[in-house]
Amino acid sequence: MKSEAAEEGPLPCTRVHGQITMDSMPPVTCPSCGADRDWLILLDDPIEIHCRCGRHWRDTRIPLSAFPPHAFEIEDDTIRYANTDEAGQAMGFYLHRSQHA
Repeated sequence: MKSEAAEEGPLPCTRVHGQITMDSMPPVTCPSCGADRDWLILLDDPIEIHCRCGRHWRDTRIPLSAFPPHAFEIEDDTIRYANTDEAGQAMGFYLHRSQHA
């Protein structure tokens, strides 16, 4: 899955250490490994969530506006990377393109 932002320039990404929940929505959970925290988020519309197991998916339930700096225990302010692979490598995520929802 290629982010449309990749064609427009550097990708804005962030890492979320804790759970991601919105109002009445249950916490985001990886459909492959069941993890419920520690995410790499591509700040695109819709957002793209990456799990450490390599699974990634677009989540239309969570608005891009939910990710201002310092939300959800964000490690640093938004960082821009040249592509998804660079972001994953910098943040210690295993990224492979064969698994996505």
